[in-house]
Amino acid sequence: MKTKKQNREEPLNTAKEVSGAEFLNVGGHVQPDVLRLRDGSGYLMTWQLDGIPFEATEDEYLESRSRALVSFIKSIGGGERAVWVHRVRRLTVPDFGHAEYDNAFAAQVDAKYREQLSKSSMMETALFMTLLVRCPSFKIPKWQFWVPRKGLEDIAQKEAHYIAEIHGQALQVEAALKRYGPRRLGIAERGGRQYSELAELFSYLMTGVQRQVPYSQMDVRHQLQAGRVFFGDRNALWEAKGNPATYGRFYDILQYPEAGVTVRTNDAILAGDFEFIETQSYSLMARRDAAYELEKQRKQMIAGDEASTAEIESMAEAIESLRDGRIEMGEYHYSLNVLGRSLEEAEAAAKRAEALMSEQDFLLVPNVECPDAAWLAQIPGSWALRPRLAYIPSPNFACMSALHNYPAGKRDGNPWGRALTVLDSVSRQPYYFNLHRSPQDEDSEDRKLPGNTVVLGATGVGKTTFVLFLVCQLQKYRPHLVVFDKDRGTEIAIRALGGSYTAFKRGEYTGLNPFQWRDTPTTRKLCESLVEVCVGGNLTARERDDIHRAVKVVFEEVDFDQRRLAAVDQALPDVGENGLGLRLARWVNHGALAWVLDSPRDTLQLDSNRLFGFDYTEFLDDNETRTPIMMALLAACEGLIDGTPFAYVMDEFWKPLSDPVFTEFAKDKLKTIRKQNGLGLFSTQSPSDALQSTIGKTIVEQCITHIYLPNPKASYDDYVGGFKCTPAEFELIRNFGEDSRLMLVKQGEGSTVCRLDLGSMQEELVALSGSTDNVLRLDEIRAQVGDDFAAWWPLLTGKK
Repeated sequence: MKTKKQNREEPLNTAKEVSGAEFLNVGGHVQPDVLRLRDGSGYLMTWQLDGIPFEATEDEYLESRSRALVSFIKSIGGGERAVWVHRVRRLTVPDFGHAEYDNAFAAQVDAKYREQLSKSSMMETALFMTLLVRCPSFKIPKWQFWVPRKGLEDIAQKEAHYIAEIHGQALQVEAALKRYGPRRLGIAERGGRQYSELAELFSYLMTGVQRQVPYSQMDVRHQLQAGRVFFGDRNALWEAKGNPATYGRFYDILQYPEAGVTVRTNDAILAGDFEFIETQSYSLMARRDAAYELEKQRKQMIAGDEASTAEIESMAEAIESLRDGRIEMGEYHYSLNVLGRSLEEAEAAAKRAEALMSEQDFLLVPNVECPDAAWLAQIPGSWALRPRLAYIPSPNFACMSALHNYPAGKRDGNPWGRALTVLDSVSRQPYYFNLHRSPQDEDSEDRKLPGNTVVLGATGVGKTTFVLFLVCQLQKYRPHLVVFDKDRGTEIAIRALGGSYTAFKRGEYTGLNPFQWRDTPTTRKLCESLVEVCVGGNLTARERDDIHRAVKVVFEEVDFDQRRLAAVDQALPDVGENGLGLRLARWVNHGALAWVLDSPRDTLQLDSNRLFGFDYTEFLDDNETRTPIMMALLAACEGLIDGTPFAYVMDEFWKPLSDPVFTEFAKDKLKTIRKQNGLGLFSTQSPSDALQSTIGKTIVEQCITHIYLPNPKASYDDYVGGFKCTPAEFELIRNFGEDSRLMLVKQGEGSTVCRLDLGSMQEELVALSGSTDNVLRLDEIRAQVGDDFAAWWPLLTGKK
C-alpha cells in the first residue's frame, strides 16, 4: 500500500481512467438554445452572465440583489426546477484589436503597452447559470423496437409543450437577472460554420481547455471529452490528456462559516491568481419534502445534544418560513476544481485556494473519495453523481452563488469603435476602458453618447501620466484634440505626438486675433462679447449698441490686415471721462494688456493640425486676462468640431472657467458636445476647489465617467457628498497607496479598481510624466536641432 508521501509524489501513477459520456445525462439539441436530458426527464438552457460589481459596492445594495435572487428562485419554485451555477476563472490574453496610428510615438506607446500586458498573467472570470426543467420521462425504452405513429405524435407534442415551457421560463429568467447581463447560449456562427456554445462550455468543464465544438445532432455528451482523463489514487487529483494537458484537484466544503454566510462570503476566491471551476447546484424541493428533511435535521440536532439552543431555534424558524412560503429549500452541492497546466502548478494553486477560502472561515477538504463523481457532476443534470449533498434554504444559496464579478468594461461596439484601452485590475482581469458609457448589449458605434470624463487625484500620484496615456491611445480614432495645460506638463507628449504647442507668456502677443477669423454672425458676436469683457463694468444699452456698431465697422470697412481690437477702439465714440474708448485703451496698441487680444496677426492656425496644446499657467490666476483668453480659445476650438471625434482636455478645469461668462459652456456645451461627437476630459488635484466653484461643480455633474486616483487626504464630504461616491468607494480611494498606480473607475452606479503601471516604459515616461526638468532640457535641445521629433527625441532620452 502506498504511503501518503508516495501518493503526493506520484499521484497519477496508479490512476484510473474515466470516460464521461456513459455517465452524463445531457443529450442533444432540440432547439439551438435547448438541450434535452439523456434520460428524457427534462430540458436545460444556459446563460452567460456579466455579474454585478462588488468590490466597491455597499453591502446594502448587494443584500438587495441577494433578496432579488431569492425572489427569483421562489418564482421558479416547486420540485421540478433546478439550477447549476458555474464560476470559471481562467487565463486570458487581452484583445486590443487592430489599431493603426499615423504617429510614431503613439504607435510606440501602444506597442510597448500591449507587450507589457501580454507578458502578465491576466485572468477572466466567466459566470454561467443553467436552468433545468424536469418533466415525466417519455423516453422510448430500448427494448421497444416499434412505436406506432400515434405514440410518436404524442411524444412530439409532449416535447413541444416542455420546450415551450422552458422558453417561457427563460423570459422570466432574463427579466429577473437583467442587471446581471444575461446572454443566452446557443449556436454561434464562425467562419461559415455552426458551433454549439453549450457543448463548448460543458467541454471546458470536463477538460479545463477551451475548444470549438461543432453543432451536431448527436448527443452533446459524446462531444465533451477531447482526451483521456485519469484520476489519482485517493488524492483528489486528476489529469486530462491533451494539448495542452490539464491537471486539477477537487475540493468539497467540509465546514461553513460558523457565523453563517453573507453576500460577500464566497467572494474571496475571486482574488486568486489561479484557474478554477466552481460548481454549485440547487435542486428545488417540494415543500412537503423539504419540511420533512428540515424536521428530521432538527430532531437529530436535539438528539445529538451538540447543537446550541440558537441553532435549534434557527432551524425551527426556517421550518416556519418554509411553511409560510417565505423561502424555498433545495438540495445543494458544491465543488471546487482548482486547475494547473502542470501537476506542480495545480498543487500550488490548490494551497492558495485553501488559504483564500479559510479567510472566510470555510474549511476546504480534497475530495479523495469520489473526485470522478465531482468531475461528472459539474455537468448540469447529473443528479445521481453530486457529492456531499446538503439541504439549504434559498437565502443561503443566493449568498453562496451571488453572481458577483469584476466589471470587464466593453470591448466592442462603443461610440468610437473598439475600447480606448485595456487597464489591468487588482483582480488581474482586463478592463476594457472607454470614456463613453454605452449599453453592454448594444452595438453603439457611431452613436452620439455622453463621454465627458473627470480625473481626480492628489499631487504626484500619476494623474498627468494617466491623462497623457489616454491622449496617446485616443490617436487611433484620429480625433481633433485641444489640451489646456498647466506648468507645461503635457508639452513633451504633445510635441512627440506631432501636435502644436503654445505656452502663453505675459507681455508677449498670444497670437489671438478673432477679428481676422472668418466673418460670420458667430464671430462678430464673440468679438462683441470680448470687447464687453475688456471694457468691464455694468454696460448700458447705449454702450452695448456702440460696441455692436464698432465691431460692425471693423468687419465691413477695415482692411483685413488692419482688423484687430485696436480698430474697434478707433470706431468707438470717445464720450466722457469713463468712456468705452478709455476703458479699452489698456487692451490695445501699447496698453499694458495689448498682448492678450490685440495681436497684429492671428497666428492660431487651428486648421494646421489635429492636436493642439495651450499652456495657461501665466494667466490662470489672473482674473482680468484669464476670461477673454479662454473665451477666444474655446470659440476657436468650435472650428475643429466637424463631426469627427473631438475632445477638450483641461487640467485644473475649474479655475480657467470660474468666470460666470462660462456658465453656458458648463451647462449647455457639455450637454450638446456629444451630439457633435465630442467630449471633455477634465482633471484636477483640488477636488474641494472644483466643488466650491459653481461652474466646476456643474462640469463634474455633466461627467459620465469618473476616475479617482489615490488621495490619502480625501475628504468624506467632497467624495461622498460632492462626487456621490459610496462610503465603500471613498475608503478605497483614501487607502490607495500613493505609489500604487491604482484608480477607481466609475461609470453610473458601477465601479471597479484598475491599475496603470507603465514602469516598463521608462523611455516613453520622459514624455508622459511631463517633469519640469525635461521640459527645460527640451527647450535647449529644440533651440539647437529644431522641432522635428526624430531629431530631438533621441537627444532628450539619451538614445542616439
